[in-house]
Amino acid sequence: GKDKEARTKRENLIAAESRHAENKNQAGGDVEMTEVDGNAADTEDDEQSSEKDDLKELEKRRQFLEDDARQYPKEKIAYLILLWAGLTVITFLKGGKGVDSVIGLTCADAGFYILVAAQFLWTMGFAAIFGYKNVKGTQARLAVNYPFNEQDVLWDGKKLQFYSFFTFLAGIVAGLIGIGGGMVLGPLMLVMGINPRVSTATTATMILLTSSSVAVMFVMSGLVPWEYALYFFCVCLSGAYI
Repeated sequence: GKDKEARTKRENLIAAESRHAENKNQAGGDVEMTEVDGNAADTEDDEQSSEKDDLKELEKRRQFLEDDARQYPKEKIAYLILLWAGLTVITFLKGGKGVDSVIGLTCADAGFYILVAAQFLWTMGFAAIFGYKNVKGTQARLAVNYPFNEQDVLWDGKKLQFYSFFTFLAGIVAGLIGIGGGMVLGPLMLVMGINPRVSTATTATMILLTSSSVAVMFVMSGLVPWEYALYFFCVCLSGAYI
């Protein structure tokens, strides 16, 4: 009787251990399934996040392409008009080129040199702003794998310093010996690998800013008849378009 009772207890113990092992295996399987499901969910989340990042990148790239495809960007034209207006006003106030100052300043007055400094700071301020914009714009485009043209300049700090130095030097040379700054900047931009059309347009814009402000001053002061100025302006404008 005792042997039978002991065998029964042993069988019950084995059965209990078997049930415990089965429960443990089932729990382990559930954990493994949970881990698999969790890994699958993480992978799906990563894929969705990657797709969202790709869509954002494509959207930014599309915006950059649309911005660069504009022939007449309004904000840049507005900046140029503001720069030209500031230079023209300072030139009228300062005088020069055979024209007296509208406020009666002479080279002996301190106000004359203040206006010279203001003209310098006004121009350099715009150059610094657009230099910063170029560097930041290049970095933003590189971040979204923008399809640059082979002759596009990838602006960075070194290229900005290099070009700024030679632009400043070209202005000094042009002022000292009376040549156009484009004679220095044109070849320089070609050396930098800039598209010749872009180089030509850039130097022409520089000439427009400087020559037009002085021309307006000559016309307003009566040194040049406005009829002649208007006639030659129309002829030159037509020739430029043709």
